[in-house]
Amino acid sequence: MFDITQLPLWAVLGTLLGVAAINYGLERSANIIFAKLQRPLDGLRLPLRKVLLIALNLALFPILGLRLGQLHHLGNLPAAAPWLISGIVLGIVVGALTYRMILTSDQGGAYAAMISRSPWPTLATVSILVGPAEDLFFLGILQYTLAVRCGWIAIPIYLVSFVAYHYLNVLSGAESNREFVGMLPIRLAIAVILSLSFYATGSLVYTYLIHNAFDTLNALAVLTAVRQRGRT
Repeated sequence: MFDITQLPLWAVLGTLLGVAAINYGLERSANIIFAKLQRPLDGLRLPLRKVLLIALNLALFPILGLRLGQLHHLGNLPAAAPWLISGIVLGIVVGALTYRMILTSDQGGAYAAMISRSPWPTLATVSILVGPAEDLFFLGILQYTLAVRCGWIAIPIYLVSFVAYHYLNVLSGAESNREFVGMLPIRLAIAVILSLSFYATGSLVYTYLIHNAFDTLNALAVLTAVRQRGRT
């Protein structure tokens, strides 16, 4: 039976690059297709993209010889607790800063525009789908596979990959280059928390909780600020 963790390192890296290209190609294609959709389908773009990514990576797990059950458990809660708390605290801090920034600036960027147009689909997506959509590949496949072969070296590789993936927001028009650079420290901070949580616990369940909570807190801050600014 094929098992990616048993391949020579060069083959592991090549396979992971191929899987990353498949993920990127799917999201890029979805962006192009969904960009042509008009309201009321406009609000479905984000959740549909995330559902497609989840389905793709769930299918890739058995193909790569990885077991979903092995990485989805509630064990090691004491090891997870510091990272759960850190993720929520970071989400509160970033949400507060985002709220203040939107209230004191002329515009909140493309994300603020999207969430103001489609608040409920966006909130549902970030509270349920964002974690699995990104963590299944970047942690469950990429970091896990590299950690088996290279130990902690998998962590910086994951961090670079995670940040590079989010540049897709610029290519799709969801962010400007300036917004991407401004968000870089925050993305690195949450990526470190996610990576160390998974490395310490071996469970994607905790990373889903951290990821979804962080993005939900930020989305609520954006939505609240946009609505508050609309009343003034």
